Amino acid sequence: MSLEKFIAALQSLDLEPTAEELADVLWLTAQIHQTQPTTIEKVTSENFENLLVERESFQTPVSEQKSLTQTPSIKKIPSEYLSTQHQSSHLDATAPRPEARAPVYTQQKNTSHDLPFRTPAARYLPHSLQLARALRPLMQRMASRTQQQLDEVATVERIAETQIWLPVVQGIPERRFDLMLIVEDSPSMKVWQPVIAEFQKLLENQGAFRQVRMWKMAECAGAVKLPHSKKELIDPTQRRLILVVSDCISAGWYTGKIVELLTSWERHHPIALVQMLPQRMWRGTGLSQSLRVNFRATKANVLNSRLQDDAAEFWLEEDIPNGLKLPVITLESRSLGYWAKLVTGRGQDWVTGVIFESLQRVQENLPPPENLPVRQLSGEDRVNRFFATASPTAQQLARYLAAAPLTLEVMRLVQQTMLAESEQVHLAEVFLGGLLKREPPILTETEYDFHDGVAKFLLKDGLESKVVEEITVFLSQRFGHCVDFHAWLKHPDLARSAECRPFAQVAVKLFRQLGGKYRALADQIEQIPQVDVKPPTSTKFIEQTFEFDVITVDNTGKEIKRVRGKNVQRVYDLGNGIQLELVRIPTGEFMMGSPKGEGYDDERPQHKVVFAKPFYMGKYPVTQQQWQAVMGNNPSHFRGEKLPVETVSWDEAKKFCKKLSQRLGETFDLPSEAMWEYACRAGTTTKYCFGDVITPALANYGEKIEQTTDVGKYPANAFGLYDMHGNVWEWCEDVWHGNHNDAPSDGSAWVSGDSNLHLLRGGSWYINDNFLRCADRGRNAATYWDHGRGFRLSRM
Repeated sequence: MSLEKFIAALQSLDLEPTAEELADVLWLTAQIHQTQPTTIEKVTSENFENLLVERESFQTPVSEQKSLTQTPSIKKIPSEYLSTQHQSSHLDATAPRPEARAPVYTQQKNTSHDLPFRTPAARYLPHSLQLARALRPLMQRMASRTQQQLDEVATVERIAETQIWLPVVQGIPERRFDLMLIVEDSPSMKVWQPVIAEFQKLLENQGAFRQVRMWKMAECAGAVKLPHSKKELIDPTQRRLILVVSDCISAGWYTGKIVELLTSWERHHPIALVQMLPQRMWRGTGLSQSLRVNFRATKANVLNSRLQDDAAEFWLEEDIPNGLKLPVITLESRSLGYWAKLVTGRGQDWVTGVIFESLQRVQENLPPPENLPVRQLSGEDRVNRFFATASPTAQQLARYLAAAPLTLEVMRLVQQTMLAESEQVHLAEVFLGGLLKREPPILTETEYDFHDGVAKFLLKDGLESKVVEEITVFLSQRFGHCVDFHAWLKHPDLARSAECRPFAQVAVKLFRQLGGKYRALADQIEQIPQVDVKPPTSTKFIEQTFEFDVITVDNTGKEIKRVRGKNVQRVYDLGNGIQLELVRIPTGEFMMGSPKGEGYDDERPQHKVVFAKPFYMGKYPVTQQQWQAVMGNNPSHFRGEKLPVETVSWDEAKKFCKKLSQRLGETFDLPSEAMWEYACRAGTTTKYCFGDVITPALANYGEKIEQTTDVGKYPANAFGLYDMHGNVWEWCEDVWHGNHNDAPSDGSAWVSGDSNLHLLRGGSWYINDNFLRCADRGRNAATYWDHGRGFRLSRM
């Protein structure tokens, strides 16, 4: 049915559908046709072929259109290429025919026997809607200085008041900001190109900016090269925002050349860094040369040099570098939203950032150049070196990629299909792990390959067929989606060479819907069985009783009492012998906060909190082996399986809780501030759970050891919880409030309020004993981390 007939049919029914309703009807029609191939068979091959060529002419380069319209008829497949099952199928007419499949290959130089096939691709910014919403504070307008319009109301008022017939004009409202994307062009940034392209498209479609422009920034012969003079980027109206997109791995970040360039722009416009790598990997980049701080602004469009920072709260004044202040954001809605509020001066949100030293100090601290010979690594050496540093998720991804053609689109497709919970950073780990080399481009597609001898150490028996089968299921379920890339259906006579590597075999009934040459090719493809995908099994816990010593000390720190305690714990299996223990905390009530004469004003007023139901609390802070088992990486600075995980922000701790909950089928979260203090005190009213004094024999604090220690090394409290004082600060669920006025009395988390600061409890290895008290309260931005921030879990 033509579009004109479709509109006429709607009008005859006296319907006036909206544009959205029309779009829904057309989409539903397309889906019904995909599940009813018999209706599509009514279209003749010749008519459908003309429509197909017309459609492809809008999507295919001119050089490829000729092959679409002049492809000769497909030869019959030789019998030796048919499977044994196919050759013998005519002997048993009652046997069910296996579902036919067509091999799908990555984009290659077209031949007269190749047929183009649009295959679904994975999105690089799956949370684009949330990112767009985070940018809403930037959708501000102001009067134009160049375009004006008549102000009718003001004109009428002037005439009425002065009897002078002169028009009053005003500037036409326009977007306040324009945006410059400065994208670093370095080898390590190749993997991020599709992500950056989607991010640029999102910014352009957002409607928050007058214009969005992009420059490439590359390092050449020790200098930073730009496509234009760096002065061209400076806007005299000061309405420009600058985002520098980089992974901070190139030499320019270490030599200070890039920082010098950014400093020249910072004097005129707000500037921020979009770091492609997550915070756990920053210490291996040029950001290791800087001091990590938090920034905020109390008014709009503040230059970086005038941003407020919290460096003085945590560092000695002589340790704070005097250089470029640079907010650092990641492609997450929370981080992007904080930056948008920083630019517009809304609220008191803190944004994670860094302070770089001056260029002169950086160059003074550069190590002397060394001309060391480059050792040629074998394939086994490369794999061993990669496995020694990469996360388990990146290691598994490398194994899957060894079974697929290595174009970026196919690699991303393999990643989403085989490791759905992995992130773009895991693909970046593979790129940066020294396993791959870049091959000459085919058409517009960059192709990669493993270094010699690498693939054979990654591939396991049956892995290649598993990858093809699971991608087949993925593509079959999403056939016809608009987010796609160009692949090829190759004639069976030509698709058996070593350089042709299929990444899927899609059911040929889907290609019969296209008609014409696709149907002819589908009729000649060998047959393979469908794949069964089994759901993961759930994990159970066991409940058991455990015993522990409970110690009390006098005002000199001397032990005066030791009793044997007992409690109940739940033990969860995380695999590979790794367990997670949660201790049962009984019902009860306590006075939360500190009395007068102790602590600080933010710990008051004391108030009663009642826990009507028991809950569970982590026996220890989450350890590095537990984090690794759930998240597949280890962000910690101090390494050890039994050491608490640290260098973890509040946001990252919440991600751990979410992923653990999905894995175990129960809801785990950070404890509320009241839960934490109630569990820490364990029935006591003293400053610490051991008494009014604490000593190095009871907790790790005050830089006595200069790092974290294994969990459980120090005595437990009366509930059987360890490390409640010292070792690592522990994130709580609550939003920061300046005191306990109006705090919940039922032990729930206090999450109302517009602050982006969250609570920390317990002190850490580098803090003095005053900050280890049961009632002491710390706070930091949700994105902040350092070597003393960790967390423990709770379960209602």
